[in-house]
Amino acid sequence: MYFFVARQPILNTNMSLFAYELLFRNSEHNVYPGIDSDVATSRMIDGIISLQDWDSLLQHQTAFINFTAEAIINELPLTLPKNRIVVEILENSEPTSTLLEAVFNLHKLGYRIALDDYQHKPEWEVFLPYVYMVKVETPLHSQQKLIDCCNRLQQFPHLKLLAEKVETHAQFEQAKALGFNYFQGYFFCKPEMVKSRFLGHSSAALINALREISKPDARADKVAQACQGDPRLSVKLLRYVNSSLFFRATPISSIKHAVSFLGEQELRRFVYLMLTTYATSARLTEVIKASLARARFCELWAQTTRLTPNSDEAFLAGMLSMVEAIFDAPIEDILKNIGLSGPLYEVLTQKQGLLGMALHLIESIERADWRQFDKLKTDLKLTDHNAAQLYESSIEWAEARLKILTQDNSLPLGPTAKQLQFS
Repeated sequence: MYFFVARQPILNTNMSLFAYELLFRNSEHNVYPGIDSDVATSRMIDGIISLQDWDSLLQHQTAFINFTAEAIINELPLTLPKNRIVVEILENSEPTSTLLEAVFNLHKLGYRIALDDYQHKPEWEVFLPYVYMVKVETPLHSQQKLIDCCNRLQQFPHLKLLAEKVETHAQFEQAKALGFNYFQGYFFCKPEMVKSRFLGHSSAALINALREISKPDARADKVAQACQGDPRLSVKLLRYVNSSLFFRATPISSIKHAVSFLGEQELRRFVYLMLTTYATSARLTEVIKASLARARFCELWAQTTRLTPNSDEAFLAGMLSMVEAIFDAPIEDILKNIGLSGPLYEVLTQKQGLLGMALHLIESIERADWRQFDKLKTDLKLTDHNAAQLYESSIEWAEARLKILTQDNSLPLGPTAKQLQFS
């Protein structure tokens, strides 16, 4: 048996990562949790325990995990480390005295408890002294109802408030103003469109490198020349090529040697990676992580199924699928600036063809939208099993690359560094 695990980020008020909620799809059933919820929870626990590398999925972050009332009463959370999880009580649980006793015992042992999809009912108030966090689906409630709910909950000063299903920046700001501490939803993946973000220092050098590497007759010496025009880009290239991602007999200390060592495919990948990692902010860390994982997923899908002949193009499609959120600009303007056109332009702007379907599929995994996933997987020649393997491998790959490429972002800029704004 294997488990398909999707993770959704939970952010704090600064839009920095706080934790991940783990969402499980059981391989033997069409949609989790369509089976009996207690059976699903038990199998989920088995799946978590059997994960070969817990930290490859969580990256040392806390995991929010849903438990039924019966699972909590039967002490299933005790099989997992208390410092790594938050126990979410499912919204359909009944606030019985037996459940209260189980929650009290978990609290006494140091486990953190969260009430999922909370709607105020007097019978739940007796639980609140032992609860760490309350999750509220803020878009489902009126402003006045949210104010009343927050006022009642804030009578328990230890409680943390989490706003769920936050899909827009306006909803995020509203929830933050009401006193919510944490946020879950896809607002951070969407562009604010208030003003375009600068691509970053020395964008002219990066744009030149992108244009050179995108040519059918790309020349390594031209790419090297573009990289040498920017000290910071050069440093990142040398750090990348000297990282543990590659085996070298001796360290590489010149741009020319680095370009020669990487070869065309890996050099192209480095330049594409730099497009996203040049834009940095707390919110963008998770967006960039997701775009890297999408890139790798699409590349592996292309190589595995051979439904599209060009895995490099699939990689780039995944990489660029979130650039609107990274640069807060229309995707058409961004693609025009990097000289991208043709079929890939249509894939990214209209999600056309099999590659467009692959982008829809990875989005459905990110959102744990298993119904949408089921509609797409057959045409893309994927099963639950190999899709899960591609997804997990892509997350690990993205985490490793991001760690290397975002190290030491404090290098001084040269006086001739030029900035480009998408407009």
